[in-house]
Amino acid sequence: MWPFRGGGNGAASGIADRLGTLATALPALTEQLDLHHQGTAGVCLRPGSMNRRKKDGALTLADVELWVTDALVWGGEGAGASFRTAQDSYGYLWVVMKSPDFAGLVSAAGKVAEAAGRKGWRDRLVVAMFPFKHGQQAAFWIFSFPSARFYPFAPLEEPQRDNRLELHMAKTMEKALPVDQVLERWKGLWGVPV
Repeated sequence: MWPFRGGGNGAASGIADRLGTLATALPALTEQLDLHHQGTAGVCLRPGSMNRRKKDGALTLADVELWVTDALVWGGEGAGASFRTAQDSYGYLWVVMKSPDFAGLVSAAGKVAEAAGRKGWRDRLVVAMFPFKHGQQAAFWIFSFPSARFYPFAPLEEPQRDNRLELHMAKTMEKALPVDQVLERWKGLWGVPV
């Protein structure tokens, strides 16, 4: 397991442990917020290096598919889950996983992130995204890899968001999840393949 700097106390914390809090919080998400997971999750990566001095070339969908297959299928972590790779309209790369087992999806997202770290692509990890339904409305919990914290996203018609629901989600889950308290970092993500 490779560490990310956590917020608050600055202590290093394993990515799988941080992501795992979402699986543990699933009963509260359902009971207190009436959120129902949709059986999918996605991990987003930047296609190029963020370090301009480092000449390591572009990351492609073929690269991602190869090491994700190694991490999830051959590593035994993908039992019961399927995955595909995709690219969004901004050129970002996605690993989209599907399974009815929510804890398995959270674990698989952690394994994808750890595998990216082992490959030296830690700086390319952007977010892990977990879709839910709140009645008929879409709602997401998004894990930001740079901050190692979650934030809610409740999209309406682009670029509108349901700010009231987002704030309610954050307030309700702030003791169960490491929720980012800096609202400016709560980025909206429309048109993603998750």
